[in-house]
Amino acid sequence: MSLLTKKLYLNNPFLTECEAVITQLSAQGVVTDQTVAYPEGGGQEGDFGYLELLNHDRGFLNIPFSAAKKGLGRTIYLDDFPIIQVENPIYHPIDPDKLETLKIGDKIKIKIDIQRRAKLTLAHSGLHLVLMSIEKKRPLISQSIKGCHITPEYGRIDFYTDKNFNSEELEEITQDVQRVIDRDEIISVYHHPQENEAWYWKCLDYTIPCGGTHLPSAKYLNKISLKRKNLGKNMERITVYFVDPILPIEKYNK
Repeated sequence: MSLLTKKLYLNNPFLTECEAVITQLSAQGVVTDQTVAYPEGGGQEGDFGYLELLNHDRGFLNIPFSAAKKGLGRTIYLDDFPIIQVENPIYHPIDPDKLETLKIGDKIKIKIDIQRRAKLTLAHSGLHLVLMSIEKKRPLISQSIKGCHITPEYGRIDFYTDKNFNSEELEEITQDVQRVIDRDEIISVYHHPQENEAWYWKCLDYTIPCGGTHLPSAKYLNKISLKRKNLGKNMERITVYFVDPILPIEKYNK
Protein backbone atom coordinates (compact mmCIF):
# COMPACT_ATOMS: atom_id res chain seq x y z
CA MET A 1 0.00 0.00 0.00
CA SER A 2 1.39 3.41 -1.01
CA LEU A 3 2.40 5.82 1.78
CA LEU A 4 1.79 8.84 -0.45
CA THR A 5 -0.86 11.12 1.04
CA LYS A 6 -3.06 13.13 -1.33
CA LYS A 7 -3.12 16.73 -0.02
CA LEU A 8 -6.73 17.84 -0.43
CA TYR A 9 -6.02 21.22 1.20
CA LEU A 10 -3.92 22.31 -1.79
CA ASN A 11 -6.85 22.57 -4.18
CA ASN A 12 -9.42 23.48 -1.53
CA PRO A 13 -8.05 24.98 1.72
CA PHE A 14 -11.59 25.33 3.08
CA LEU A 15 -12.36 21.61 3.28
CA THR A 16 -12.86 20.64 6.92
CA GLU A 17 -13.21 16.86 6.69
CA CYS A 18 -12.69 13.89 4.42
CA GLU A 19 -12.91 10.12 4.41
CA ALA A 20 -9.60 8.28 4.23
CA VAL A 21 -7.94 4.89 4.55
CA ILE A 22 -5.11 4.22 7.02
CA THR A 23 -1.91 3.21 5.21
CA GLN A 24 0.64 3.27 8.04
CA LEU A 25 0.73 3.30 11.86
CA SER A 26 3.90 4.31 13.70
CA ALA A 27 5.22 6.32 16.62
CA GLN A 28 5.08 9.36 14.34
CA GLY A 29 1.34 8.99 13.94
CA VAL A 30 -1.30 7.81 11.50
CA VAL A 31 -0.72 8.04 7.74
CA THR A 32 -3.71 7.99 5.40
CA ASP A 33 -4.22 7.90 1.64
CA GLN A 34 -5.54 11.47 1.69
CA THR A 35 -6.11 14.27 4.20
CA VAL A 36 -7.53 17.74 4.74
CA ALA A 37 -5.02 18.38 7.55
CA TYR A 38 -2.27 20.87 6.70
CA PRO A 39 1.10 19.61 7.99
CA GLU A 40 3.64 21.93 9.58
CA GLY A 41 5.62 23.61 6.81
CA GLY A 42 6.66 26.98 5.41
CA GLY A 43 6.56 28.34 8.93
CA GLN A 44 2.85 27.51 9.36
CA GLU A 45 1.97 25.31 12.32
CA GLY A 46 0.23 22.02 11.56
CA ASP A 47 -3.50 21.42 11.94
CA PHE A 48 -5.14 19.82 14.96
CA GLY A 49 -8.26 17.70 14.67
CA TYR A 50 -9.88 14.29 15.11
CA LEU A 51 -9.78 10.87 13.51
CA GLU A 52 -13.17 9.19 13.59
CA LEU A 53 -13.54 5.43 13.14
CA LEU A 54 -16.87 3.65 13.01
CA ASN A 55 -16.36 -0.10 13.16
CA HIS A 56 -18.98 -2.60 14.18
CA ASP A 57 -16.41 -4.79 15.94
CA ARG A 58 -14.62 -2.04 17.88
CA GLY A 59 -17.35 0.55 18.26
CA PHE A 60 -17.02 4.29 17.61
CA LEU A 61 -13.62 5.91 18.16
CA ASN A 62 -12.93 9.64 18.15
CA ILE A 63 -9.17 10.15 18.48
CA PRO A 64 -7.62 13.65 18.64
CA PHE A 65 -4.48 14.38 16.63
CA SER A 66 -2.16 17.35 16.96
CA ALA A 67 0.27 19.24 14.72
CA ALA A 68 0.10 17.23 11.50
CA LYS A 69 3.57 16.70 10.02
CA LYS A 70 5.17 15.77 6.69
CA GLY A 71 7.34 12.72 6.18
CA LEU A 72 10.05 12.35 3.57
CA GLY A 73 9.04 12.73 -0.05
CA ARG A 74 10.45 13.39 -3.50
CA THR A 75 12.78 16.37 -3.79
CA ILE A 76 12.12 18.67 -6.75
CA TYR A 77 14.55 21.03 -8.44
CA LEU A 78 13.02 23.78 -10.57
CA ASP A 79 14.87 26.79 -11.98
CA ASP A 80 12.27 29.27 -10.73
CA PHE A 81 11.18 27.63 -7.47
CA PRO A 82 12.82 26.79 -4.12
CA ILE A 83 13.93 23.22 -3.49
CA ILE A 84 11.09 21.41 -1.73
CA GLN A 85 9.83 17.87 -1.17
CA VAL A 86 6.54 16.67 -2.64
CA GLU A 87 4.54 13.44 -2.58
CA ASN A 88 5.09 13.09 1.17
CA PRO A 89 3.24 10.94 3.67
CA ILE A 90 1.32 13.12 6.15
CA TYR A 91 1.43 12.03 9.79
CA HIS A 92 -1.45 12.69 12.17
CA PRO A 93 0.19 12.34 15.63
CA ILE A 94 -2.02 10.67 18.24
CA ASP A 95 -1.62 9.32 21.77
CA PRO A 96 0.64 6.25 21.36
CA ASP A 97 -1.76 4.24 23.53
CA LYS A 98 -4.44 4.74 20.85
CA LEU A 99 -2.38 3.22 18.03
CA GLU A 100 -3.35 -0.31 18.98
CA THR A 101 -7.03 0.56 18.49
CA LEU A 102 -6.44 1.21 14.78
CA LYS A 103 -5.47 -1.07 11.88
CA ILE A 104 -3.96 -0.54 8.44
CA GLY A 105 -6.84 -0.53 5.99
CA ASP A 106 -9.31 1.04 8.44
CA LYS A 107 -11.62 3.61 6.90
CA ILE A 108 -11.78 6.79 8.94
CA LYS A 109 -13.00 10.36 8.76
CA ILE A 110 -10.49 13.18 9.32
CA LYS A 111 -11.85 16.43 10.78
CA ILE A 112 -9.77 19.53 11.42
CA ASP A 113 -10.14 22.21 14.10
CA ILE A 114 -11.80 24.92 11.98
CA GLN A 115 -11.11 27.85 14.31
CA ARG A 116 -7.42 27.01 14.50
CA ARG A 117 -7.13 26.56 10.72
CA ALA A 118 -8.94 29.85 10.08
CA LYS A 119 -6.58 31.74 12.41
CA LEU A 120 -3.50 30.15 10.84
CA THR A 121 -4.80 30.96 7.36
CA LEU A 122 -5.38 34.58 8.31
CA ALA A 123 -1.94 34.92 9.93
CA HIS A 124 -0.18 33.40 6.92
CA SER A 125 -1.84 35.71 4.41
CA GLY A 126 -1.24 38.70 6.67
CA LEU A 127 2.46 37.92 6.90
CA HIS A 128 2.72 37.75 3.11
CA LEU A 129 1.06 41.16 2.77
CA VAL A 130 3.58 42.61 5.20
CA LEU A 131 6.47 41.05 3.25
CA MET A 132 5.00 42.44 0.03
CA SER A 133 5.09 45.92 1.53
CA ILE A 134 8.58 45.52 2.97
CA GLU A 135 9.94 44.48 -0.42
CA LYS A 136 8.65 47.73 -1.93
CA LYS A 137 10.99 49.58 0.41
CA ARG A 138 13.76 46.98 0.47
CA PRO A 139 13.81 45.14 -2.86
CA LEU A 140 14.90 41.48 -2.76
CA ILE A 141 14.82 41.33 1.05
CA SER A 142 12.91 38.04 0.72
CA GLN A 143 16.24 36.52 -0.31
CA SER A 144 17.55 37.42 3.17
CA ILE A 145 14.82 35.65 5.16
CA LYS A 146 16.22 33.47 7.93
CA GLY A 147 12.90 31.92 8.92
CA CYS A 148 9.30 32.54 9.88
CA HIS A 149 6.70 31.25 12.30
CA ILE A 150 2.94 31.35 11.72
CA THR A 151 0.71 30.70 14.73
CA PRO A 152 -3.01 31.23 15.40
CA GLU A 153 -2.13 34.46 17.24
CA TYR A 154 0.52 36.11 15.06
CA GLY A 155 2.99 35.74 12.22
CA ARG A 156 6.66 36.63 12.44
CA ILE A 157 9.54 36.75 10.00
CA ASP A 158 13.28 37.05 10.61
CA PHE A 159 15.69 38.78 8.24
CA TYR A 160 19.41 39.06 7.81
CA THR A 161 19.99 42.79 7.27
CA ASP A 162 22.63 45.39 8.04
CA LYS A 163 19.95 48.09 8.37
CA ASN A 164 17.57 48.02 11.33
CA PHE A 165 13.88 48.78 10.83
CA ASN A 166 12.90 52.08 12.46
CA SER A 167 9.54 53.28 13.77
CA GLU A 168 8.88 55.51 10.76
CA GLU A 169 9.48 52.64 8.36
CA LEU A 170 7.21 50.32 10.35
CA GLU A 171 4.45 52.92 10.29
CA GLU A 172 4.76 53.31 6.51
CA ILE A 173 4.59 49.52 6.07
CA THR A 174 1.56 49.29 8.36
CA GLN A 175 -0.28 52.02 6.44
CA ASP A 176 0.60 50.44 3.10
CA VAL A 177 -0.79 47.04 4.20
CA GLN A 178 -3.86 48.72 5.68
CA ARG A 179 -4.65 50.27 2.31
CA VAL A 180 -4.52 46.81 0.72
CA ILE A 181 -6.89 45.53 3.41
CA ASP A 182 -9.28 48.46 3.08
CA ARG A 183 -9.45 47.95 -0.71
CA ASP A 184 -10.11 44.24 -0.11
CA GLU A 185 -7.53 43.20 -2.69
CA ILE A 186 -7.84 39.70 -4.13
CA ILE A 187 -5.43 36.99 -2.96
CA SER A 188 -4.90 34.00 -5.22
CA VAL A 189 -2.86 30.79 -5.26
CA TYR A 190 -1.89 28.56 -8.16
CA HIS A 191 0.47 25.66 -8.80
CA HIS A 192 3.60 25.46 -10.92
CA PRO A 193 2.90 24.14 -14.43
CA GLN A 194 5.40 21.32 -13.93
CA GLU A 195 4.55 20.34 -10.33
CA ASN A 196 1.06 20.13 -8.84
CA GLU A 197 2.43 20.40 -5.29
CA ALA A 198 4.60 23.49 -5.93
CA TRP A 199 2.38 26.50 -5.29
CA TYR A 200 2.55 30.29 -5.58
CA TRP A 201 0.80 33.05 -3.61
CA LYS A 202 -0.18 36.27 -5.41
CA CYS A 203 -1.65 39.65 -4.51
CA LEU A 204 -1.60 42.59 -6.94
CA ASP A 205 1.69 42.28 -8.86
CA TYR A 206 3.52 40.44 -6.07
CA THR A 207 4.09 36.68 -6.32
CA ILE A 208 5.99 34.39 -3.97
CA PRO A 209 6.34 30.58 -3.72
CA CYS A 210 4.11 29.24 -0.93
CA GLY A 211 2.09 26.10 -0.30
CA GLY A 212 0.29 27.29 2.84
CA THR A 213 -3.41 27.94 3.34
CA HIS A 214 -4.62 31.44 2.48
CA LEU A 215 -7.51 33.91 2.50
CA PRO A 216 -9.37 34.70 -0.74
CA SER A 217 -9.00 38.45 -0.13
CA ALA A 218 -7.48 40.96 2.28
CA LYS A 219 -10.59 42.27 4.07
CA TYR A 220 -10.58 39.51 6.71
CA LEU A 221 -7.42 40.93 8.30
CA ASN A 222 -9.35 44.07 9.34
CA LYS A 223 -6.43 45.88 10.97
CA ILE A 224 -2.81 45.00 11.70
CA SER A 225 -0.09 46.14 14.05
CA LEU A 226 3.64 45.53 13.68
CA LYS A 227 6.40 45.09 16.21
CA ARG A 228 10.11 45.02 15.54
CA LYS A 229 12.81 43.24 17.55
CA ASN A 230 16.55 43.19 17.08
CA LEU A 231 17.88 39.62 17.41
CA GLY A 232 21.54 40.57 17.39
CA LYS A 233 24.03 41.76 14.83
CA ASN A 234 22.49 41.92 11.33
CA MET A 235 19.29 40.17 12.45
CA GLU A 236 15.81 41.71 12.63
CA ARG A 237 12.40 40.25 13.48
CA ILE A 238 9.07 41.68 12.36
CA THR A 239 5.92 40.35 14.03
CA VAL A 240 2.42 41.08 12.75
CA TYR A 241 -0.63 41.03 15.03
CA PHE A 242 -4.26 41.28 14.00
CA VAL A 243 -6.81 43.63 15.57
CA ASP A 244 -10.36 42.22 15.59
CA PRO A 245 -9.80 40.01 12.53
CA ILE A 246 -12.76 38.52 10.66
CA LEU A 247 -12.28 34.77 10.49
CA PRO A 248 -13.53 33.39 7.14
CA ILE A 249 -15.70 30.77 8.86
CA GLU A 250 -18.39 31.11 6.20
CA LYS A 251 -15.94 29.71 3.64
CA TYR A 252 -15.73 26.38 5.42
CA ASN A 253 -18.18 23.45 5.24
CA LYS A 254 -19.58 24.47 1.88
